[in-house]
Amino acid sequence: MFLRSDLGLTNRHLFTSSAMTFYVEGGGGRSEQGSPDVLFWRVLLDAYKPSLSVTIKPAGGKPELEAIAQKVAEGVVRNTIVALDSDFDDFIGDKISHPRVLYTRGYSWENDAFNLSNIISAVKSLCHREDMDPEIHLEILRSHEEFLRSIALYVNADFYFRTLSTSLFPRVAPGRVVAGSAGTGKPTVDLTPLRSEYLNTIKGISRGARKNRPNIFIIDIAAYCYGHLWHMFSKRLISYGVKLLGRSISISDDLSLHAILNAFSRNLRTNDNNVSKHYEIMMQNI
Repeated sequence: MFLRSDLGLTNRHLFTSSAMTFYVEGGGGRSEQGSPDVLFWRVLLDAYKPSLSVTIKPAGGKPELEAIAQKVAEGVVRNTIVALDSDFDDFIGDKISHPRVLYTRGYSWENDAFNLSNIISAVKSLCHREDMDPEIHLEILRSHEEFLRSIALYVNADFYFRTLSTSLFPRVAPGRVVAGSAGTGKPTVDLTPLRSEYLNTIKGISRGARKNRPNIFIIDIAAYCYGHLWHMFSKRLISYGVKLLGRSISISDDLSLHAILNAFSRNLRTNDNNVSKHYEIMMQNI
């Protein structure tokens, strides 16, 4: 994606009649393309900085955003905020420190938005309900926990590979791992593609490098699962929950996105949790 000069980045806000330009990930390399990240960060700005006039703009992948963020941190680019997915940066000390360089709490915005509480809220909203039978709530919780258990070792393998400058999950399409049961709609997991990719990737790493395994074992799998895979599983879980509540509707990516962001927005200021605190403190420091 084409990036403006330092002066162009600094002055871009003048063309949108806003105080600042707020860059997020996404856009697919095309300047006119939108991104779900825009919607997520707008929810946070409306909740914590409603008076701040910004135009949110997708600016490509994380390397492109990091290039802008570094210039913001150095003071070369002004009137600019950059928001990035954390990935595993917390564990490897790879974050750019500046009040106007923002990071998600978990691996990506999907991990922060698609938490279990918001998934339950989204299911009830899509079914026009304010309550849920305890048995159905428990079944959704079981399916959620089963996925976390099944994927835990591979999340840690992905982290291990990241410390070696490679990866696991981005090489495997989420739809090859997560599907829905034809009969019940319950999310199903096929670990075969991940296992195969793990073996292929490990073969390309020297034996000496393999010994340098990280001393950290990630236990918060919901927070650090690869974001696109987490979104895919969460969409399937929402679809399963809606079906359990007796409603027959197709849950698309867009419908799951808007349902979860509505739940995220409603719950953001009422839930006293680490995600809310993370964003509240970060937004206050802009």
